[in-house]
Order: sequence, then structure tokens, then C-alpha cells
Amino acid sequence: LPQLVVPDVRRILGPIACAVYGNPSEQLTVIGVTGTNGKTTIVHLLGELLGRNGAGVEVRGTLTGARTTPEAPELQAGLARAARLGVTFVAMEVSSHALDLHRVDGTRFRVGIFTNLGHDHLDHHGTVEDYYQAKARLFTPELTDLAIVNTDDPAGVRLADETSIDVVRYGLADAENLEIIGPISRFTWRGHVVTLQLAGAHNVSNALAAALAAEAVGMDPVDIADGLCAVTPPRGRFEFVDIGQSFRIAVDYAHTPDALA
Repeated sequence: LPQLVVPDVRRILGPIACAVYGNPSEQLTVIGVTGTNGKTTIVHLLGELLGRNGAGVEVRGTLTGARTTPEAPELQAGLARAARLGVTFVAMEVSSHALDLHRVDGTRFRVGIFTNLGHDHLDHHGTVEDYYQAKARLFTPELTDLAIVNTDDPAGVRLADETSIDVVRYGLADAENLEIIGPISRFTWRGHVVTLQLAGAHNVSNALAAALAAEAVGMDPVDIADGLCAVTPPRGRFEFVDIGQSFRIAVDYAHTPDALA
């Protein structure tokens, strides 16, 4: 059999998988989301928002596969399949493991979103600094065109200052006239009133990230605002269960200190 001998199999596997499958990310509009918390919710929101106008959308992440971000051959095969099926947008979670292990190398992201940096995965990364550097790999010219960064988070401020690609910064202050009333949030974005049926200020931040990404790939702000009024929570992410009981039940996946808080 032919052999290709390389010094680091992981570093070459992504680009080879891209070549084998015809560089499918170049035929799609791919949005990548990284950060300790919020990834699953944001890609879910993007799936609902971008699908409103009839565009084909595929969502990939914790709820769709064995890994948050699959190994390079599986990832590229999936993107190629999406392109063949006429999908326009792919919203995918990009884990720090995937970035550190080069699973997404060769993939072209139109937009990358950074949510926050907390305390997680130090069994793999060793230090918080190495964890940050793994996340920051997404926001390099080799992978991504545009960064959308949460600058309410100190790591987001650092990333926005350090990256060499174009940056759009966001924070809760962008949700004008914000009111959080029980499990509902109401705010104004781009002059349009949004009533968000997702609980908590963290979900307002998630909604802002999704809104900016949808706007960056061509969606009209009024359609985004209307879409945010209609979105539902993803499974297991502060998901309320109502079977007529007189108290609230929420199912939540939180497993990091910030998510629990």
C-alpha cells in the first residue's frame, strides 16, 4: 500500500480529510462556537434562526454525536454529506479538545463565536492558560474569517485584543432596556423588541451571540428579532418541564462552576 510518512499524524489528518472529501466547508457557510459554557444553546438558536427563511441548516455538537466535535474524517464526511444535500449553513460546537487535537484543521469558518472561559478540561490542558490558547486557535486567519466575542468575559477582552482577524464585540449592554421576569427576558436589539422564552441573563448573552452571527451571514435584523421571540431551549439546557404542577422544574446539564452559578 502507498504510505505517507509525516512527523505528526494529528496535524495532517484534518487537511488530508478535507482534501479527500473535496474541501466541503468551502461550499457551506460554517459557524463555529467555542467557550466553556453556551456552545450547545448558541448552535441550537442558530439552527432555529437560520432555518426560518427556508435555508437548509445543520447543527452539530454535544446533542448530535458521541463527541462535541468529531474526529477530522468524520467531520469532513459529514460536511460533504451536508453540501450534497443542499445545506446552506452549518452551526457547530468547536471544543477545546478538537482545537488542541487539530480535528478542525483545514475547515473554513465564516464566523467563530467565543462565549467565555471558565474552569473545565484541565485534565487535558493542564493549565487555564493552555485551555485559553486552545480556544484561541479558532480565531486565527487559517481557520476563521470573523470573530464574534463576548467581552463581558475577561478572556473575551483578551482574545478580541489579541486576534488578527476582524472582531465584533458583544455584551449584555447590547440588550437595551433589559428586563428579566421569571423565566422570560425582554430587551431591545437593533431597535426591535425581543421577548426571549429562555431563562437567565446567560441566555440573553447566548441570544446576542446567535443574533450577531446570523446578521454576519446575511440575515435581516427584523427577522432575527422575530426569530428570537420564537426560539425554544435545547434539550437539557435549563429546559422547563410543565405537566401541570404548581412549582417549576428545570432540567439542566450544568457541570462547571460558572454554569452551576
